[in-house]
Amino acid sequence: MLTSLLLPSFYIAITTFHPEMIPFDLLISVSSSREIVPFPALMEALMMEVAFEALREASVRIPKSIGQAVSIIGALIIGTAAVQAGIVSAAMVIIVSLTGIASFIIPNFDLGLSFRLLRFPMMLLAGAFGIFGIACGMILIYVHMLNLESFGMPYLSPLTPPDRECAQGYVHTDAVVEDAEAADDGDRSESDQTKGRNARLGAKQRGGRRLKALLRLWKMTGLAAAIVFLAGCWSATELNNRAFVSVMILDSKNDEVELTLGIPLTNRLIPGQTGGTGGGSQRPVAYVTRSGRTVEEALQKIQGDIPRKVAFGQTHSIIMGSRFAQRGIGPLIEFISRNPFLKLNTSLFLVEGIARNKVSETSTTFERFFISVLNGYVRNHQILNTTVKDLMFSKANGGDGFLPILRFQAMEPSVKSDMTENVGTGGAAILREGKMIPPVFSPEETSSVRAAAGQLREYIYSVPSPTDGKAIGFYTSSLRTQIRPFKDRDGLGIVIRSYSNAGIIASDSDIDLSKQENIARLEKEIKKNRGCVAIVRNRQNPGGGSGRI
Repeated sequence: MLTSLLLPSFYIAITTFHPEMIPFDLLISVSSSREIVPFPALMEALMMEVAFEALREASVRIPKSIGQAVSIIGALIIGTAAVQAGIVSAAMVIIVSLTGIASFIIPNFDLGLSFRLLRFPMMLLAGAFGIFGIACGMILIYVHMLNLESFGMPYLSPLTPPDRECAQGYVHTDAVVEDAEAADDGDRSESDQTKGRNARLGAKQRGGRRLKALLRLWKMTGLAAAIVFLAGCWSATELNNRAFVSVMILDSKNDEVELTLGIPLTNRLIPGQTGGTGGGSQRPVAYVTRSGRTVEEALQKIQGDIPRKVAFGQTHSIIMGSRFAQRGIGPLIEFISRNPFLKLNTSLFLVEGIARNKVSETSTTFERFFISVLNGYVRNHQILNTTVKDLMFSKANGGDGFLPILRFQAMEPSVKSDMTENVGTGGAAILREGKMIPPVFSPEETSSVRAAAGQLREYIYSVPSPTDGKAIGFYTSSLRTQIRPFKDRDGLGIVIRSYSNAGIIASDSDIDLSKQENIARLEKEIKKNRGCVAIVRNRQNPGGGSGRI
C-alpha cells in the first residue's frame, strides 16, 4: 500500500531536492537517463500516471477478451516510445510500473481507489516541498483517519484512542470471561431503559465530535504548514541541472589556492550512446581548475564558468598536493566545517607533487570513475581512512593527524589506454598543527598505524624464521588493538596491546612447528619485526616531543 501511495512521490522528492541520498553509481545512472528529458520530474511523473490510468480505464471498458492484451501492449508501446523519444526517462517508467503493480495487489477495490486518488496530491506536495511535503501529506491523511468512524466506533480503534474494552478482546482469561458474562446479564435489564436516552444524546454527541474534529484538522494543517515553511527546503533543482562534484583537488600555486573539481559528464553516459558503458574515446569526467586567494574565491570562479549548479552532495573524497599540505590545511578544514553541503566524514588523501596532474592523467582500469577507486579503498579497509572530523578532533585535542598517500605508477605497455599512470595505495604523512611534517611513513609502517587505529582487518606479511632465516608467510585476521596512556615517576607513556589470529600460509623454512619452543620463538619474531608496537617505537616522536611506548 505504501509503495502504491508514495513511490512516485519519493522519486520526485529525492531527484529534485535530495540527490545526496542516492548512492553515487545509481545517481550517475539516473542522471544520465534524464539528460535528454525536457520536463521536470513532477511533470514527467504526472504524464506517466495519467497515461497509466487511461490505459487502466480503457481496459475496463473494452471487451474482456482483448482488454488485458490491449492494456499490456499499450503500456509497452507507450513506455518504449516515450523513452526513445526522450519525453520520459527509463527510471520513471520503472517507477510508474512498480506503482501500478503495487496498486493491483491491494485486495480491497475501494481502498485501492483511495490510494490512486491520494497519489496525485502526494506527488504535488513532493514536487513543491520534497520529503517535508510527503511528511505533511502523511500527517494530514493520519489526522483524517483519526476523525473517521465506522458504525459509531473510531476508525483506528483500538490503536487510537486507546480502548480498554477492545483491548480485552485480544487477551482472554477465565476472570475476564466470567466478568464479561456477569456484565452481559446486567446489561440486558438496563438496555431497554438506556436505549431511548442514547438516541436523544446521539445527535448532540455527533455534532460535538464533528466540531472537535474540524478544529483538530485546522490545528494539524497549521502545524504542517509551519513545518514546511520553517524547513527551508526550497532548493528545487533537477538532476540534469546539477554538476555533481565527485572529488575536490587542492594544490598550492604562486601563494594561491588552486582548486580542481572532478565532475562526471552525465551527458556522455547516456544509455545507448558512446560512452554509456565506459567505452568510447571521450572521457566521462571533466576536471575544472581555477585559482584564488582562498578556497571560496576559487570555487566562485568555477561556479561562474559552469552553466549548472555545483553540488557537493556526492563529494566523498578530497585530495591535496604535498605543497598545499606543507603550507597548512587549516583553510580547507574551516571551509568544510562551515559549508553545510560538505560532510565531516569526507575522506582526505595526499599526493606527492601536483595532485591535479596526477589525478587527471590516471587510468581507472577496474572502475568507470576515479572516485569509485577511492571509495573502494575506504569501503574495503585497504587504506588509512582519515576524515575531516578526525583532523578536527586532533586539532581540538592538540594531537597529530595522518594523511594517507596515493601512489601513482606508470602503466604497463600491454595496457591500451590514453592515460599514463595508474593509482594505488601508498604510505602516510604526519600532520602537526595542520601542516605536513617529515618523516613519511612507508606502506608497511602505515599498516601498523592502521592497526593501532583499529582500521586493519586483514594483513598478509612474512617474517624470517628464527632457525634458518628463511621467509615464513602469515595471514592475520581478527586484529584488535588497545591503547592506554599512563603516568609514572619517569613521565608519560603509552601502552599498546595488539591481539590477532595469525596463520601460516607459506613457508620456505624447515622449522619444526610441532615443538612449542619453536612456536614461542616465532611469535617473538613476529612481535619484533611486524608488531605495530615495534614500528611505532621506531617512528615515535617525529619532529620532537617526549614519551615512552
